[in-house]
Amino acid sequence: MPGRVCSTVPSPTAVSRLPSASATRLMAGVWLLSALIVSSVYRSNLKAMLILPILRLPFDNMEELLETNIPTYVADGTMLYQEMMASPPDSSLGRLRAQAVTYLDTPRAIRELRLGYHATFASKAIGQSVIHQIFEQTKSCPLYTAKERYWDATSVALAFPKGSSLRPKIDEILRRLAEFGILEHLHQEEIRHMRKCQMDDFTRPSDALRPLDLGDFYGIFSVYVEGLLISLLVFLTEFLLGRRARRVRP
Repeated sequence: MPGRVCSTVPSPTAVSRLPSASATRLMAGVWLLSALIVSSVYRSNLKAMLILPILRLPFDNMEELLETNIPTYVADGTMLYQEMMASPPDSSLGRLRAQAVTYLDTPRAIRELRLGYHATFASKAIGQSVIHQIFEQTKSCPLYTAKERYWDATSVALAFPKGSSLRPKIDEILRRLAEFGILEHLHQEEIRHMRKCQMDDFTRPSDALRPLDLGDFYGIFSVYVEGLLISLLVFLTEFLLGRRARRVRP
């Protein structure tokens, strides 16, 4: 039989060409590490959105409040109280009379609200201030505000005598403060703990998906920027070392 020449076939490797230079290896390692981090951050964000617990609230609007029959505090003598007493029995405010708790004692109302004795009607500013104060005292968020607004509060104003010369001066000062955002900044500083008690992500309906916002990509963006900076540093180092080597070479 004629003889045959046999040879071994090299097994294929995952990377056919291995980088030989140190800078190239460092750059390849940084790229692989960045890809691993980016994929891990993406999977973590996706998993967090899928396993985020849904907190069911007792009510989130006026109709749900009336269905729960939860006692509701309405300050005695306010516009809301007068409107509730004058509303027809079949209207929303008229039905609220059956579960309304009325007295005029703000500290008591806040204390009983915190203990869960009743819900309460309040303006947005007052509600945020109460949540801020409770978090400052207890480091907890036992309260929430309904998303649907039912009763608009009147604006706060300063009273001046007729023909007062101070009114145009005060109006100009308040206008400038509002235009430069100083009033809003001061208000947000006074309720800074309110942001820690926001529950929008935990109280959304189970059949609604929250769109991704910019904050969800901060981790990916930071890794991407760090990768660019490291790549730029490696490139500059290799470029400078190459120029030095060419100068030294005879």
